[in-house]
Amino acid sequence: MPSQVSLTIIIVGAGPSGNTTAAALASDGHQVTVLERNSQLQTRGGNLIVQPSAVKCLNLIGVSESLDKVAVETASEFLWRWKDDVPFTETKAIPDGTIRKPTDRPSLQRITYEAAINAGAKYLFKKPVVKVIEEKNGKILVVAEDGSDYLADMVIGADGIKSRVRELMFPGNNMSPIMTPECIFQTEVDIGRVQKDPVAAPLGVRSHHLMFGPGLYCVGRPTAHGTVRILLCNMNYGLPSEDADLGGTWNSDGDPEEIREMFKGFGAPLRAYIECVIRGGYPIDKWHIATAPKMTTWLGFGGRCILLGDAAHAMLPHTAQGVSQGIEDGLALSTALRWLDKRENLSAVLGKWEALRKPRAEKMFNVGHQNIAMFTLPDGPEQEARDQKLLATGFTGQPTDWESIQMDENAPRMTPQYTKWAMCYDVVAEMLDDHSLGDGLGDNGFYESYWIWKKYKSAFKSRRVL
Repeated sequence: MPSQVSLTIIIVGAGPSGNTTAAALASDGHQVTVLERNSQLQTRGGNLIVQPSAVKCLNLIGVSESLDKVAVETASEFLWRWKDDVPFTETKAIPDGTIRKPTDRPSLQRITYEAAINAGAKYLFKKPVVKVIEEKNGKILVVAEDGSDYLADMVIGADGIKSRVRELMFPGNNMSPIMTPECIFQTEVDIGRVQKDPVAAPLGVRSHHLMFGPGLYCVGRPTAHGTVRILLCNMNYGLPSEDADLGGTWNSDGDPEEIREMFKGFGAPLRAYIECVIRGGYPIDKWHIATAPKMTTWLGFGGRCILLGDAAHAMLPHTAQGVSQGIEDGLALSTALRWLDKRENLSAVLGKWEALRKPRAEKMFNVGHQNIAMFTLPDGPEQEARDQKLLATGFTGQPTDWESIQMDENAPRMTPQYTKWAMCYDVVAEMLDDHSLGDGLGDNGFYESYWIWKKYKSAFKSRRVL
């Protein structure tokens, strides 16, 4: 259903979060232009998981079929101790009856871009933003490096962890990403080569593989492109040198001998897999990991400019929630704007959007730090207790009846209540259920959105049901 007020919206950044937002907003009748600093969509990127909560969102912008084509089914999680040659348990990471879509960033970026184009969004490439100016008439002027400018009712910074919009929103504050000592080496091998290697073959099983080690951690799976991709993570690698030339991306080519030495103490299957990488001459991508700076608000320029996705809450990759939170941001935003009955109320509606989204994203941010601390425990009593808990109840708590479980964001991690909140959350239903959005918007805004809410509830299951 179209929004009551058609806004002119500039989105800065054509990543998966920006594209999803563009598709949702354009579908609702807004005039959307996306400014992307690069000359084309990026082809480099790693594995990611579209979690069940975000799958619901992508279904609403019509990319279910496209997503299925670039996703790979993984029924379970194989958990390994670092020195072992076989997994110590097999478990699940999501509730029974839910669907997640493991894919990769370039594929997700492409299908969300296509959805946005089909919805009517306009894309302009090679448009790095240099200025954002709040005009006296309530509009916002965005100026690109080439001197072109764009006037909008609203601006969305979806330009990633190194967000230029974030810097412009908070002048005089250090809005640089927070570097961590963590470094990840992404490796990829043809699945046939892995499966034919008698020692590496267990890592070619169509499942997620997680290997826990002291200060080191590995996670990987087969891809939809006929490969096995494994991330080799070192939590204490160290910060990149200040004068390191990493092309402005913190990404560089990894050294085969370095990963061979780093993981020489791991079990035979991983060592054999690394040899497949090296002997096959496959590229190794080396990533220095950073997070977004903490912010008291995601709103600026009179409340008409917002941050979302990694620009707002770039997190450690150890919740597998980063891209899903950005997707949720976009659908929550398009839903919130359906309450808007006049432009003068835009900043109030965006404040309500932020009030819903910021606590959830920050919770996921914190859980990422908790997860990696658990995954990389040194051998000893804590590690043994972790493994016993995973043997007993896995990542989800393994209830027998998921429908009876009530979501609880404050429940301990790896309990059914928390797992259901993390994975089965329905951001559109939550946004529509927030009747405080109607405060001060007038009868037209309230009643129009009430009928949107009724229509959504009749079309989709309640957020309390899988």
